[in-house]
Amino acid sequence: MKSGILLAVFLLTLSFGAMTANSQHFTPVDDTGLPYAIVIDSVIHETNLTPAVDEIAVFDGDLCVGMGYYSDANFSVTAWEGDPGFGFLGFDNGNPIQFRIFVSMDNLEYFCEAEFTEGDGTFGSGPYTAAIVETGVVNSLEENDTWQPMEFEILSLYPNPFNEVATLTLSTSHTQMIELSLFNLLGGEIFRGDKFLAVGTNRIELSASVMNLQHTGTYFFRIQADGKSFMEKIIYLK
Repeated sequence: MKSGILLAVFLLTLSFGAMTANSQHFTPVDDTGLPYAIVIDSVIHETNLTPAVDEIAVFDGDLCVGMGYYSDANFSVTAWEGDPGFGFLGFDNGNPIQFRIFVSMDNLEYFCEAEFTEGDGTFGSGPYTAAIVETGVVNSLEENDTWQPMEFEILSLYPNPFNEVATLTLSTSHTQMIELSLFNLLGGEIFRGDKFLAVGTNRIELSASVMNLQHTGTYFFRIQADGKSFMEKIIYLK
């Protein structure tokens, strides 16, 4: 059964590799010879299960590691693993998988949330990954414009729930110092720290031991940046 699934994924990957388009929004890395198949079970866009999506891209941080021209559910995008020995850019195994889509009729690019039906949401977590993708607005693009990061945005907090270390991925349009705080359900602050962010995508490792987490439970993570506060719920499993 597993070999049949892998064969289907391989054939879908080949069919997408042969597709072309007159205009391409996303620019992925070159073929590194190290493919990883990601099956899109479905795309949900503005509650529509059959959206007019033109392109769907796979990202490792701010690096586009694969893209395809969306046609229907259960198609595959090939993501390319990096090979530093040969100087090839690509994803790193173990990093979170992120999705973006582009809708040409609206001239909009979207960040996406994903529910993973195969794999744990990281590159290389199994022979292939499968996901249901749902969109949220990122940015409106005028002709010949390029996408720029928003002033500050939380891209992901993964894994969640977590056991030892969770990774917080943030995007900022300018260098800044942010404050990180962790609270229990009673509102008690159990951790506070500062972190410097460079322009672009930043990843912060949140260690349970550093944050002095003693008990399994639900906590609230507060990020203060640009004079605003952002809250994220996180679950710790000891």
